[in-house]
Amino acid sequence: MKKGLLVLAIAFFAMSSVFAQVSGGLKAGLNLANITGEGDYDMKAGFHVGAFVDLSISDAFSLQPELLFSTQGAQYTFIPQDDEVTAKFNLNYLNLPILAKVKIGEVFNIHAGPQFGFLLSAKEKRDDESYDFKDQLKTVDVGLAFGVGVDLPMGLTFAGRYNLGLTDIADENDGDPIKNSVIQVSVGYKLFGK
Repeated sequence: MKKGLLVLAIAFFAMSSVFAQVSGGLKAGLNLANITGEGDYDMKAGFHVGAFVDLSISDAFSLQPELLFSTQGAQYTFIPQDDEVTAKFNLNYLNLPILAKVKIGEVFNIHAGPQFGFLLSAKEKRDDESYDFKDQLKTVDVGLAFGVGVDLPMGLTFAGRYNLGLTDIADENDGDPIKNSVIQVSVGYKLFGK
C-alpha cells in the first residue's frame, strides 16, 4: 500500500512538472437530466458532486479531468386505470469527463471533451415502490461534454455544461437508441493552485 502511494506521488510530481500550473478543488451543482429514445420522457432534477484538477499547458489552454458522482435519469407519466402516476428512472453514475479548456480573457473559458460514465445503480420509482433494473443497462456510458465557465481569482469557479450521451445505455435494444442527456450548472472552489 505504501509503495503504491509513493508511486502515485512520484507520478503526480513528475506529471505536474510538464504543466505550467496545476490547480484543483471541489465542485457541486444541479443536474437537469433526461433520456432520449423510445418513449416520452420528461427532465428530472438531480445533482452532481466531485473533484477537478486543472492542468495548465499555457496561459490560454489547459486540460481538466474531473471525477463526479452524478444523479441522472428521467421521469414519465402514465395513466393506469384512470389514475395518473409519475414514475422516475434514477440512474447514478460515477462520471469522468476529460475536458480541453480554452481560456478567453482573464476569467472566461469554453471547454469540451469526452466523458466516461460508470453506472453505480439504476432504479425505477413509482409511488412508494422501487424496482432495480441495473442488469438491463450497460455499465459504461460514453458521451461528449461541452460548456462554458468562469474562473474567478479568489478560487471560485462557475460552469454551465451539456452532456450528450453517445452510447445506447440499454443492454439489449431493438428500437431507437436510449441515451443520457444532462444539463449541468455547477459551482466549485479551488483548494490549491491559482
